[in-house]
Amino acid sequence: MRNGYHDGHGPGAWVAPPVPAALLAAVLAAAGAAGCWSGRVVAGETGGGGREAAGLPSRTLEDAVLRAKEKTYPALVHILPVYESYGTGIRRREAATGSGFVFTREGDVLTNYHVAGKARSLTCTLSDGRKVGAKLIGGDPWTDIAVIRLNADDLRGAMPPPAALGNSDSVRVGQFVLAMGSPLSLSRSVSLGIVSCVDRYMGADAELPTGEMTGAFNSWIQTDAAINLGNSGGPLVNLDGEVIGVNARAILFGGSIGFAIPINVARSVAESILRHGRVIRSDLGIAMQHTGDLPEGRGSGGVLVASVIEGGPADEAGVRPGDRLLGITGPVGEIRLEARFEEQLPAARRAVAELPVGATVTLLIARQPEEGGGEPKILRLKATTVELGRTVGREFEAAALGLTARGITRERARRIRLLSSGGVEILGVASGGPAEAAGLAPGQAIVAIDRKPITSLDDLKAADAAILAGKPAMVLVTTEQGQVLRFSIVRPRY
Repeated sequence: MRNGYHDGHGPGAWVAPPVPAALLAAVLAAAGAAGCWSGRVVAGETGGGGREAAGLPSRTLEDAVLRAKEKTYPALVHILPVYESYGTGIRRREAATGSGFVFTREGDVLTNYHVAGKARSLTCTLSDGRKVGAKLIGGDPWTDIAVIRLNADDLRGAMPPPAALGNSDSVRVGQFVLAMGSPLSLSRSVSLGIVSCVDRYMGADAELPTGEMTGAFNSWIQTDAAINLGNSGGPLVNLDGEVIGVNARAILFGGSIGFAIPINVARSVAESILRHGRVIRSDLGIAMQHTGDLPEGRGSGGVLVASVIEGGPADEAGVRPGDRLLGITGPVGEIRLEARFEEQLPAARRAVAELPVGATVTLLIARQPEEGGGEPKILRLKATTVELGRTVGREFEAAALGLTARGITRERARRIRLLSSGGVEILGVASGGPAEAAGLAPGQAIVAIDRKPITSLDDLKAADAAILAGKPAMVLVTTEQGQVLRFSIVRPRY
């Protein structure tokens, strides 16, 4: 979670900027004057005799809300992560805020990856006010889930009881839910709303503030319970006091439109993190598309292969863009795939991801004749799965050049359409620094310095160290962007 962040690729936002103390004090004072802090429903006051005696409806909903809140409230955690930021061309440490909740008796806390996944340190405040240190167990940017563990030595008392986890598959549109967390840094907050949609699909190409891709393997629960900046990682709770989702994102200036990761997805990811420290997924090297928009006569079963990664398992098996993948037969038996609508794509991707890494599988392919008419040809092609790689690499500040960069993974090279998977990507250039003066910019890939190939972040670190040691007056930096090479003279600053 980063201050003032909006992903730029869609309507979601993940962050909570710090609130100025004077503004916060004014808001609280105004709310207190309006009677918001009395602990009762002001509009329902009758001066005695109770609501029933006054002819008012019973507080059945209010009682249910209070019971659900009291059941989950002890597990609520306010998280203060400190992370390293590289976006300005200079490495710097910044603090943010987020939410989470205890979900095991060992003190494991479920939260968002963009809150804690890259934190250098974590401080948690429990619902009873105790401050506790925590460490990152692991995270999964693909689903924006992370697990941190409270430091038992800091507790000075009992471990908070874990929240009860529900079943997100049973969630229904229209049911009441509570969003809990720290909106606008106001910890221990609760808001009430309903479920607006149980399977909102937000696309597979959004980026977290940390740079990783997210959204390919899950849909979201949409709610009008207020999920504001800072609620990230907090629980979405039903009226039985069960967590059915992990608050993750909201639409800026969109009123009360927020989204939570279904708890069944979060639970599965958390179990893998606790077991392996990460989530292991298989990959076939294809991009999937739903079949609902195919013209009549082209078939609608399976999932459409939108693109094939050169040199990947599907490419080597002979799969082509435009094929339909109907099913997969492998060690776990036969899996039928179906994605007529885009909301079905996450399940189809999960089916591939859950295959064993390195397994040889048979792909059932429907291929339309070259001329476009007639019945499709059914093919059975052999492919061996590979492990799905990281979407971004490690980060580094090249002080001599006045820029920050990160390693380019295979997934990232595919996304920014590089000719090769080598090089490093510029994250930021320091204002007034050598890189800015030479015209270098974020998004460019450095592929060589003084004609020596830069194929990894370690190569950049070595080049930066050599520049600082030799103090040359200028260096030649070769960059690539949009499959076009550019040569720039950079005059390092010492």
